[in-house]
Amino acid sequence: AILCPAGTFHIDGAANSLGACRSCPDYIAHNKNNNWLGQTFCGGSEDKITKTKSTKFLVGDMDGDGRQSPREMLVLLFMQNSGLAWGEKYSSWINTAVTNCELPGITCVGYDIAKIDLSDANLCAVDNNYDGKQQKQQHQQQQQPDYDYGDNCHGIPSELALLNNLEVIAMPRRQYLRGTIPSEIGLLSKLRYLDLSHCPNMRGSIPTE
Repeated sequence: AILCPAGTFHIDGAANSLGACRSCPDYIAHNKNNNWLGQTFCGGSEDKITKTKSTKFLVGDMDGDGRQSPREMLVLLFMQNSGLAWGEKYSSWINTAVTNCELPGITCVGYDIAKIDLSDANLCAVDNNYDGKQQKQQHQQQQQPDYDYGDNCHGIPSELALLNNLEVIAMPRRQYLRGTIPSEIGLLSKLRYLDLSHCPNMRGSIPTE
């Protein structure tokens, strides 16, 4: 991985599947004490001049602009679950030029994501005959962050709860999918169908918040 440039930061010091390096505010980025490669934070716990806390790293902020867009949440889901092994059908998920509603497995109502159906995606199943080099090169040509292209399975990210128009999540019979069902899913007020049946490596209960 390439360390974050001076004036930017990431909780791991380099862009990976959690997101891109985020720029520090100008008053911090131009401070000689914060001008080094691979920063893991911006400033101290509280800036003494402005009385503001340090800039927060946002999981899923794939372009480092300080926002978590719906498209970025789908990229996060892809990267956190060995997306390059999902199958050729899902190869467009990593290309942010493809809109949410054009992605396989996604159904929209208007422009809002209403359904995520990955019932035929090879979630977390690493293809040993495929190393992802071609997709990685294409991704770099698109000037996207240098994500981790290795075996990477963390399950359902809690950030999916930001898709507040989501009605259906279907990931049944994914034997390699693992992790804990995030409690934040219970915040999705429109969610009416969550199918994680026959996923033996998933833990936790369906949230009811």
